[in-house]
Amino acid sequence: AAIWRRIGAGVVTLPGSEVFTALERGVIDGTDWGTLSMNQDLGYHKIAPYPLYPGFHSAPAADFAVNMKRWNALPDDVKAIVETATKEFARDMVQSIIMGDIAAADAAMSQGVTLVNWSNEERTRFRKVAMIEWEEFGKKSPLARKLVDSQVAFLKKLHLLD
Repeated sequence: AAIWRRIGAGVVTLPGSEVFTALERGVIDGTDWGTLSMNQDLGYHKIAPYPLYPGFHSAPAADFAVNMKRWNALPDDVKAIVETATKEFARDMVQSIIMGDIAAADAAMSQGVTLVNWSNEERTRFRKVAMIEWEEFGKKSPLARKLVDSQVAFLKKLHLLD
């Protein structure tokens, strides 16, 4: 939300269950919610026919959390099973989202939806604004700093901050 505010958007935080109705009634003008396929399945294309696709930021698809004391008490073989299963689940989830979005893009275009794709220059400008917010976030704790540094290093490796 802070990044959108920084570029001039008026940000309203809503529960997911209220986003469609708020968009439909004009309470909000746009939304940064869900994947293209999720939005298509929910009928967003009927009220907001200009989705940004392909998207350019990630959203966590799943989370696995465990009490560290309980984790440390597990035998190593069980830890390895959980780690392998979690990684496989994440890969499957990403692949499912990608394939779902490709199908949704085809369906959307056949329904008269205009897919909007930001240029590389626009994406780079947005990421530079995001970096200002990330730097602020990174000051919150050593873990926050580590997360920001990891994200920035990854984006640089992909040449997405050039």
